[in-house]
Amino acid sequence: MAIGTLSASCSTARATRSASFGNEVTTNASGLAEFDVAIPNGPITQITATATDPAGNTSELSRAVDVTYRLATTTTLAASPAASTFGQNVLFTATVLPPAGSSTSPSGTVRFRVDGTAFGEDVSVVSGQASMSTTALSIGTHQIEAEYSGDLNHQPSEATTPSYVVSPAPTTMTLTSSTPTLMSVFGQPVQFTATVSASVLHPPTGEVVFSVDGVPRPAAPLQQGVAIFQESSLAVGTHVIRAVYAGNWAHGAS
Repeated sequence: MAIGTLSASCSTARATRSASFGNEVTTNASGLAEFDVAIPNGPITQITATATDPAGNTSELSRAVDVTYRLATTTTLAASPAASTFGQNVLFTATVLPPAGSSTSPSGTVRFRVDGTAFGEDVSVVSGQASMSTTALSIGTHQIEAEYSGDLNHQPSEATTPSYVVSPAPTTMTLTSSTPTLMSVFGQPVQFTATVSASVLHPPTGEVVFSVDGVPRPAAPLQQGVAIFQESSLAVGTHVIRAVYAGNWAHGAS
């Protein structure tokens, strides 16, 4: 007697009742009969295969099935702000959506990745959302990914922001002189101070180039955001003093 074996490929609902699929399969040379079963919506707990040999003798094989149907999900990823400057706090929010018409709320976790590397710990999904914030993104273009783990009732999904842009932090400069009235006498040393400020925690570094009437002077280094230039050979008359900061890897020019 040839006893068939059951191979079921299950793709839909939980099983709490018996069902007949009407499959009739011929055994192979090893005496095995295999077939796929697309389980319909509705509960099913058991599948029974009846094997019949050439003489008409039959036997049955029953297999209990524990099938959990998981709903497909869609994950979206949003950034606030949509683009940022170096050192600025950025909030990334992943929203996990079940199929339209579903009343379920996905749980589980979301793993965020920056340029392919996991960023921080996995974040729990609460009310369909998970968020992470950072001030540590370097200047340039980054790929941000959100990978939803899935749960008992929902399938995994993911979303990607392929080109999140971080720009150098903007700077502002003030220029003051050691003579508050902006007047001096011939031969009097005058000190000019350029102060470069930025909104990020890192103070600007680099150099400031001062010029007198369009003629540049040697660059002065920034120390704690301050550069100093002293001039004692100003000719009699009115002069234009200019200071230019070219920026660095983290700060914009001013």
